[in-house]
Amino acid sequence: SMTPAVYQCELEKTTEGLFLYVDENSQVSTEDGSFNAPFKSVDSAQSALRNALATTQEDCIYVVFKPGEYLPQDYGTLTLTQEDCSEEKQVIFTSLYSDRAKISGAAHITGFTIYDEAKGIYRAEVPAGTNSRQLYVNGIKATRARSVEDIKGFTNLDQGVSGDPFYNLGLVSTDTSFLSYQYPEELELAFIENWRHQYIMVDTISETEDGLVHFGFTESGNASAWQSLCRINTPAKLPVYVENALELLDEEGEWYLDTRENCVYYKPRYFENIETADVVIPAVEKLVSINGTVDEPLGNLRFENIDFEYATWNYPTENRAFLNGQNATYGNSTGGQLMDGAVELKNVNNITFDNCDFSRLGSIALKMTGAVQNCNVIGNEFYELSGTAIALGDVASNEWNVRYPTEEKYYITDNLIANNYIHKVATDY
Repeated sequence: SMTPAVYQCELEKTTEGLFLYVDENSQVSTEDGSFNAPFKSVDSAQSALRNALATTQEDCIYVVFKPGEYLPQDYGTLTLTQEDCSEEKQVIFTSLYSDRAKISGAAHITGFTIYDEAKGIYRAEVPAGTNSRQLYVNGIKATRARSVEDIKGFTNLDQGVSGDPFYNLGLVSTDTSFLSYQYPEELELAFIENWRHQYIMVDTISETEDGLVHFGFTESGNASAWQSLCRINTPAKLPVYVENALELLDEEGEWYLDTRENCVYYKPRYFENIETADVVIPAVEKLVSINGTVDEPLGNLRFENIDFEYATWNYPTENRAFLNGQNATYGNSTGGQLMDGAVELKNVNNITFDNCDFSRLGSIALKMTGAVQNCNVIGNEFYELSGTAIALGDVASNEWNVRYPTEEKYYITDNLIANNYIHKVATDY
């Protein structure tokens, strides 16, 4: 059954505790965090929370968000430290109404104009420095401009033969149109072999003497990554598709980000009106970070009825390759590493996520590593995720106390993950 998991809970009206209200739409000139004069920003609310933890006698502090999108100023990360929690007091982040507040990295794109009328492609400007591997239109994930699936005409040169001019340098294709691409070095070749979905960017594109197109990887570029792709236990054979070029934008629902001209291109689906559509590009990689130590874990925090949405993960672009492993890990220069998380916890105690949504996130949705103890993830929904939903523990860590803990303070123990509804995940990695 695809019916979401549910659990029965008892609701009680809360009358005790200190309440700090936040409303991004507040118009008051003087804010004090009360219901009628709420804080307008997360930054102001966090400052008041820290002051309250140091001064209030109440056992519970509620940070109550009215409907809206919240993130620290300039698309920062909501970073909670020792100043934001207490061993004696519990801090609860929650929404005031059923229209839940959103901890969101959404950058809303407007001002689309026609770019190519014949092809139905529109263009809009984005702020300089914008970079993302995802775009959403009315909440629906768009597809990075790509070729057809199961693309034809490629030959894998594999490791080649010593002395061959293309030794260790990739593939050839019969499609000469690649030679005219404006930014060939941004092309990504996507390989799907068994359970691996891997990407690698091209270093050079050139024409061979016999009229083929050579996709090359240089020693100063991606040659090492290409060799790894060809030598792993599920070696790359032929690309399933090629993506990330304006020249490939030819299907409804496809998009392309030009980071040089700072423009987004999009071909709307037949049911979309680009003038009224909510077009969102995630502007951050990490929404929330809660990072303690084994000797001073962070805790006594609770998140209820909050949505965490719209984050990306640009490592595959910045690294120009993504060689994935098992359990949300990927290969790097040190051997392997767990993917980043949109919401990250490390060395924590007594943190709860209850009835929250995690959606439209470009990496692991909820990543919990280090000594994670007495934490609960109950009754949440995880969907439309590029990576996995929940990671508890770090299987790729080389730290001795992580892999073979002998002291209790290093243990991952007494955690409950239950009744969560997880669907449409690992769509990219």
